[in-house]
Amino acid sequence: MKVFKVLSILAATITLHCQAAVIPANSTLQVNQTLDSDNGNYFLVQQGDGNLVSYRKSDMKPLWATYANGAYTAIQQDGNLVQYNNAGAAVWASNTGGHAANPNFKLGVANNGLVYILDEGNRVIWHNKSIDPSAPTTGIPCQLGGQQIPFGVCRGFPPFRYSSIVYACTLQEALARSAPSTLGMCPPN
Repeated sequence: MKVFKVLSILAATITLHCQAAVIPANSTLQVNQTLDSDNGNYFLVQQGDGNLVSYRKSDMKPLWATYANGAYTAIQQDGNLVQYNNAGAAVWASNTGGHAANPNFKLGVANNGLVYILDEGNRVIWHNKSIDPSAPTTGIPCQLGGQQIPFGVCRGFPPFRYSSIVYACTLQEALARSAPSTLGMCPPN
């Protein structure tokens, strides 16, 4: 279970149970606050120099940065990730705003170092395209840079069943792609 503190409108402690760590819309990263990946190998930090940077923890290698002079970073209800300076002016943005206001947008750090934004349907609407090349890719959703692997699928109805293969990055994706069929090879008739 991942527990971390973020500043939001009411400044609360948020407990997350998910594949990758996320913070919800209307949350901010203030100077020196971090958002860790669930596996603890990567983190995103709003640095004191104004830069928003993702790092690999093992050697503190930076993977991605905004190169902006921000005082804090906000994930907004319209899906936009924005860095603001001390005067409240935007100095960097993901340019993913314009969606209807929704508190279900999330900012996350995946278990391969990727920084991303999810919409209310948990679909990736933006990511930084900077995956750690040394990170494992199995078990990570395809949309976050995962590697596709084959899953056996039993399709059809008796007596016309047949086995086939579905390629997906995770079991959840394989289940979604194979529906209404079942995962696994068909039993003999």
